[in-house]
Amino acid sequence: MQVTVLPACARTSQATIRALLAHPSSPSVKGIYRDPSKAPEEFTSSPRFEALKGDMQDSASLEVGLERSDAVVVTIPPVRDPTIDIIANAARMAGNVKTAVNKTAAVKKLVMVSTKGAQYDHGLGEVLSTLHKAEKILVDTNCESITFLRCAYFMENWASSIPMVKGDPSFFFSTITPLDWAMPMVATKDIGAACANAALSDSSEASKSKVKAVELHGPKPYSALDVKKAFEEVIGGGKDVQVRPIEREALVEFFGQVFRHPTVAKWFGEMMMAATPGGIMVEDPEPTEDYLYGKTGLVDMLRSMW
Repeated sequence: MQVTVLPACARTSQATIRALLAHPSSPSVKGIYRDPSKAPEEFTSSPRFEALKGDMQDSASLEVGLERSDAVVVTIPPVRDPTIDIIANAARMAGNVKTAVNKTAAVKKLVMVSTKGAQYDHGLGEVLSTLHKAEKILVDTNCESITFLRCAYFMENWASSIPMVKGDPSFFFSTITPLDWAMPMVATKDIGAACANAALSDSSEASKSKVKAVELHGPKPYSALDVKKAFEEVIGGGKDVQVRPIEREALVEFFGQVFRHPTVAKWFGEMMMAATPGGIMVEDPEPTEDYLYGKTGLVDMLRSMW
């Protein structure tokens, strides 16, 4: 079996390629890069991996990578350029993938890395709305099987706090409030494994429906206080780690200090509002029917990034 991953440079794509190359079924793997020379030796050293040139902004450039591929795993890359209409940009990339797949009769399965809440057409903010838009476009792709893997909050988002936790005083900011409110989180390693399994699954195991949406969580939900405990366990020595909450009404201002642009701050503020109490993903009137649970816990993820 042959699986194409695009774009191969994305963090979830790298986890997917790693899982595919480790899979006992030994599939062939193609990774699509704008610059194939940037493919890591970890992948290029495998005789089952091939790095090819292609660009999500150009459907014709994707077609070669999809030739003779049985499945494709797609990530819509995030954009932080305030001069770009990010929803239109996501629609263009998804449309290019759809065009390339539809011209390649070999592709039977499409797996898209999406987000928890992508079923909603409102209340998500622009960052998450890009994936809602991409799902709506790719759902009409001419494949036998389409899987939208709707991932929970990435555990790796906490890795950016490691330098502050290692400092004195030891602290981190939490845009997830209240501090004792637990939400689903998932490690990228488990996202890659789920993508690989979906791409390689036997057709006889597939759902009767052509389209399947699956929500992917970690082994348990975590609160900001759980994150504090995880940091304290990893740093050791009985050191106390402070958590500094960013309340809902201060999110946009906080992200403005992080990204230094009001438009980008608005995007990320709206995203966190959608995912925390008061937001549509917490109210969840249209829950995803199927769920998967990863194995990687928060402490193990933090240790791997320490």
